Amino acid sequence: MTQDYRTPNCSTEVADPDVLERVRSLMFEFSGAERRVADLVLRDPDGVLSMSAARLALASASSVGTVIRFCHSIGLEGFQAFKLQLTSLRLGSQRPDIIGKRPVNAPDDVLQRTLTNLGRAIASMDVELIERVGLAIRQAERVHLCGSGPSLRITTAFGGLLSRSGFHCSYPDDSDTQTAIAARLTARDVCVAVSHSGTTAATLHAAELASQAGARLVVLTSFSGSPLAELGDMTLVAGAPGDPYRSADTASRTVHLALVQAITSVAADPPNPTSTGCAAPCGGRPSPDQEPTRTGPAPLSVGR
Repeated sequence: MTQDYRTPNCSTEVADPDVLERVRSLMFEFSGAERRVADLVLRDPDGVLSMSAARLALASASSVGTVIRFCHSIGLEGFQAFKLQLTSLRLGSQRPDIIGKRPVNAPDDVLQRTLTNLGRAIASMDVELIERVGLAIRQAERVHLCGSGPSLRITTAFGGLLSRSGFHCSYPDDSDTQTAIAARLTARDVCVAVSHSGTTAATLHAAELASQAGARLVVLTSFSGSPLAELGDMTLVAGAPGDPYRSADTASRTVHLALVQAITSVAADPPNPTSTGCAAPCGGRPSPDQEPTRTGPAPLSVGR
């Protein structure tokens, strides 16, 4: 996981990342009643600002005790601390030039939401973890990417980036081939499993096989506490909330694409022997006279 927000010492200070990103990423870790509170907070944060704890409990079919436990679960000492953080976030995100005047799908509003989602991801990321993932890929003999459905676009883009950077990389587009390759990996390899929900059965199966084979497992998902997140040796949690025009998995795709570009930049960066103890060429980086292995569909441009 990138960060653990369930800290024993609660604080009223404004935390980083913002409170809505914490709520979104922890959805799998809430109890059923807490999740109803979280759903309402994500769906209507401005409406929640005008509510008391009792009103929020009524609107979410829960109890005041559940609302307080929800606040504790995201690392805050109570409902007032939660409202302070939410107020700070909402005031900072308002744009007076479009509020009340432009439709929610206006081009500049869509771009602003995308930038906001990326900003939240940056705030929530553990940069050292990204560097460790990049280093693991750099040192791997080969890299195998697994994903299905919308996440297949992420693995295809990632595979294209790694292949063009000279890594031995496989990123097939069908789950049967993904699992077959995963089962034949070794301790010298890295498997990267991508799933927005962290519950995709085919991706989970491939990840389990790769882990059983001894490969290091890197997970990219939108939710901590999801089954796939729990499997990873290194788990990156980042995503974005949906809106009336985009589902959460579509909104999260932009964040995931940014992450794989960051990982690739670390992996492809010439290693520094004084800091990593690894001299080029290292692991999966072939020498210039070697042709990298590209197993999978044609690379997909991230800019598409």
